Amino acid sequence: AAQYGSGSQKAIKDIIKHKIEFGIEFDNKKIAESIAKATEPENTGWVETIVKDNVINATIKAENLGSLREAAEDFMACLSVAEKVSKQE
Repeated sequence: AAQYGSGSQKAIKDIIKHKIEFGIEFDNKKIAESIAKATEPENTGWVETIVKDNVINATIKAENLGSLREAAEDFMACLSVAEKVSKQE
């Protein structure tokens, strides 16, 4: 049974029907890491981010297309604010 995942993993897999993946390039790795960290609290449950070099690779998941769009818009807004703040420092 372990090869099929836990009950909660199955439930989440059944709910999550849509996802979008993209990469956002920044001036350098330090900025990318700072922005990923700054947006982390907003990401819980919807967005997974991985920083590789100066790129934030993001996967956004949602149960329907409307929620996916909202989550993507929210994430991009958070990225925009975090990037502006990072450039002021």
